[in-house]
Amino acid sequence: MEVDLAGPLPDIAVGPFDARNPGEHEVPALAELMFVSYAGSIDDEGWSVEETQHEVAAFADGKYGPPLWECSFVAMVSGRPASAVLLCEENGVPLLAYVYTHPEFRGRGLVTGLVQRALTALRHRGYAKARLRVTIGNAAAEHVYRKLGFVAA
Repeated sequence: MEVDLAGPLPDIAVGPFDARNPGEHEVPALAELMFVSYAGSIDDEGWSVEETQHEVAAFADGKYGPPLWECSFVAMVSGRPASAVLLCEENGVPLLAYVYTHPEFRGRGLVTGLVQRALTALRHRGYAKARLRVTIGNAAAEHVYRKLGFVAA
């Protein structure tokens, strides 16, 4: 899926939450959140905690392209990471490589809010579009991304 950053971006109201840019030093916490978020979901690859840590470390090392930490965000709820959107640059185009939410915090609009922040950050850095890949059959994710202006690429 792809979104055009040149035109107006949807402004979808979500509840208040704290968000910040993550960094490479947070790979273990990001991996733990990913493991719990994907467990039992359509995106569950069957990875162990260690394999998930390896994947997030590989992302941080540029496996898919240089990480865009300044455009990535983590939502914090009660002082703990609840949701994350991790971006990199793949062939010159921003890729929302990972988007996930802890099951305890789903349904609060965290992904919507984080993706909106990420798209705004990308626009401010001069990017014209952004891409993501969504697992076939993940209707909830597709719905959120379409609401945010993403279309099939």
